[in-house]
Amino acid sequence: MLSRPNVLLVLTLSVVGVVHLNGMFGKFVLDDFALVQNALLRDLWSFDWFRLAKRPVATATFAANFAYTGEDPLGFHIVNWLVHLSAVAALFALVHRTMLMPAFTFASSKTADPKTAPSNSPADFDSQVAIATATATATALLWGVHPLTTAAVTYIVQRFESFASLWILVCLWAWSHAFGRTVTESAAATSDQAKRSNNKTMWAILAIVAAYAAYGSKEMAAGLSLTVLLYDRYFLADSWRGLRSRWHWYAVLTAPLIVGLFVFVPRLLRTRHAEGSTIGFGIDGFTPWSYLTSQPVVFLRYLRLSVLPIGQSLDYGWIPSRSPTNQMIGAIAWLGLLLLVGWLFMRFRRASVLVIGMLVILAPTSTLLPLQDIIFEHRFYLPLAFLTACIVGVIVHRLAIRNADHDAPSMQRLAVQALTVALVLAVPLGWLTTERNLDYTLAARLYAQDCRVNPDNPRAWFSLANSMDFDEIEPKLEMLRRAVELSEQRDFFYGGTDYLYRRELADNLLLSDRHREAGVYFQEALPHCHNLLETTECQFRLALIASLDNRPDDAEMWFQKALQGDESLQKEIKATYQAHRERVEKMANASGESSDSPPRSSPGS
Repeated sequence: MLSRPNVLLVLTLSVVGVVHLNGMFGKFVLDDFALVQNALLRDLWSFDWFRLAKRPVATATFAANFAYTGEDPLGFHIVNWLVHLSAVAALFALVHRTMLMPAFTFASSKTADPKTAPSNSPADFDSQVAIATATATATALLWGVHPLTTAAVTYIVQRFESFASLWILVCLWAWSHAFGRTVTESAAATSDQAKRSNNKTMWAILAIVAAYAAYGSKEMAAGLSLTVLLYDRYFLADSWRGLRSRWHWYAVLTAPLIVGLFVFVPRLLRTRHAEGSTIGFGIDGFTPWSYLTSQPVVFLRYLRLSVLPIGQSLDYGWIPSRSPTNQMIGAIAWLGLLLLVGWLFMRFRRASVLVIGMLVILAPTSTLLPLQDIIFEHRFYLPLAFLTACIVGVIVHRLAIRNADHDAPSMQRLAVQALTVALVLAVPLGWLTTERNLDYTLAARLYAQDCRVNPDNPRAWFSLANSMDFDEIEPKLEMLRRAVELSEQRDFFYGGTDYLYRRELADNLLLSDRHREAGVYFQEALPHCHNLLETTECQFRLALIASLDNRPDDAEMWFQKALQGDESLQKEIKATYQAHRERVEKMANASGESSDSPPRSSPGS
């Protein structure tokens, strides 16, 4: 079976597909609703979705979902599932082909140096194919069933991440076909140079197309050209000089990045951002330095979840530290990480390239450019593939080198042992993945997990409060109060939440006839309103509360302010104001009649 990689690929995809199958019953959560509410995605063939400018390739798939499956989450989950399976297949193909490169050729005798004396015997070819197949299967299987991938697979909106990752893997695979030759291809080389040249051109074009698709899917692909360069130099080419002949392909590969520097960077450098902006150097409360120094802790969490995927969270709610001490510790941690990578590069060149590639993929979201969320598990989707390939590849190849002096059957046994270990590890990983996917089938379960893992995250408590059905209002009010309190304690949080949390709590208090407490939170929400409509709504609610509490002067003040607000509410406000005035007049008349009438004599007088 090891000589038939296609069979093992099908088996791997079957296992991965079954493990992620229950994720198809997940619901829309958090940012998924931004897709549902986006009118530009509702007409595929009008190409209105292209007006969104960023990520047009992946955005087109969401428009296609709405066109052919409607708003049913199942249709979106099926596409995400297929994208993940495709990425697993691409990773398998990439690792398998890479392990067949001359850089990984095994020696055929005890005296041979594997770096200088590659073997050409059929037995050695079979051994290398077996090792390549085992490495590719173990890598694809362990990555495909890993619980950390659920954030990019089951969380619908993160198709942007998985789709871009798929195209990056396809780009690297096509590049290896265009500019690399496996040991079997080298042995079977013919004099038909024209045919090989045409194939090289077609593969290079496919690599460029895949790269452009990745660029058009998500900004994390910005490091693709550097990733390709590192892969080319240390896995395909013999030296830097060998890359000169394909400089024009690198120029085409990098061109969109050069254009992007002039188009997008000026926007990101703005010192002030519009309300709701979640990326750039002008986000309130964030600085490039505070964001950068927070990332070592984030990176360690990613690594911990890679090894021990327990305690996952969709919404961590972490924010950069403003403490100079913590920032200095973060800077020292970055220095230590860079020194470690440098040491790895000197000692284990090819393994370190995978680690560097992992950091390059993370760079757009995990270095100087501030994002409103400093950690999200889906960002480690493709880096996890690189990390898995690094660990599996190093272990299997080192063991193969030690056994390279033995016969082919021993190499086959080594490959079988590697597959057995991978299968054993895949069982608990797959079980954890199915359990994690179940969290997405019920929003309350998903947010409850967030609250357990990150109990100081106000957005998690707010989301949980709005996802549960309560028999009584008090538990919901307590969760909303906790969200408000935590947001205040942490000094700042996500943009817009100062208004959102207080407004939601105030509305629920008003519905439960707790007018005075509701009025407090409406007044606290008022300075944080984003637009005239929200301001008018708060003023209107305050007018109603004052009217219900028989405070006519306060009610008059708030009604007058609301009547000068958003036009869409004026009809309702005027009708309510008229009813309020009539009630005040009746109460005044009743009070006047009572004061003018003579006092009644007491009984027996």
